[in-house]
Amino acid sequence: LNYLLNNPFGVTDEVQYQLRDANGSPAPTPGKIKIKLTPVVPGLIADGSLTAVDLSWTVAGAIPLTGFKIFRGDSADALVLLTEINNGGTRTFRDSTVMPNKTYFYQLLALSGEFESPRSEVVQVKTVTNPLKGVSATAQSATRIRIVWSTVDNAIRYLIQHGTGVLIDSVLAGAGNFFDHEMLIPETLYKYRVIADFGGGDMTDFVSTQATTLAVPKPANVNL
Repeated sequence: LNYLLNNPFGVTDEVQYQLRDANGSPAPTPGKIKIKLTPVVPGLIADGSLTAVDLSWTVAGAIPLTGFKIFRGDSADALVLLTEINNGGTRTFRDSTVMPNKTYFYQLLALSGEFESPRSEVVQVKTVTNPLKGVSATAQSATRIRIVWSTVDNAIRYLIQHGTGVLIDSVLAGAGNFFDHEMLIPETLYKYRVIADFGGGDMTDFVSTQATTLAVPKPANVNL
């Protein structure tokens, strides 16, 4: 009973309790009490970009909060715990573990010590399709490969990586949509990744490409 009465989020249920005398014997008739408090349910908003979903929420009332639990799933009826935030003053969270062009479902509850609020309404959000197109690689010679791509609106630069994800170089937006990888080994396969960077940690997912350098030209016969 004390647990329910002290719950800051409130309950809407009928509680039955049993009185006992000084010797610990139960009273003949159990007592009942009707608790009708207004539950505090956080309001959740989700906004999807290319590789992240930004969540924000509000909580009404002056309840001292200690944190939040965020749930995510591929459907509204298959939500699992994504993260627990141990700061009652937090009102935003960025989920950077999402994929482009995919729908996600989120739900939130507030924490006050050992107590949990009812869950928020489930919100649905879809991430953006990868705008990076036209990525390809072509061998220019035995020691040079050119990587090209199409312009991505609002990108500030393009990252060129090895196929393993190690950065080779970057090209500023407006400086040309190509990069020449030079001083390579003849007749060797090279794998690449291209990423459009918008700044502030926002990037597209990588697009892969590959090419094999040409053979070293044979010297021409010279007749003396």
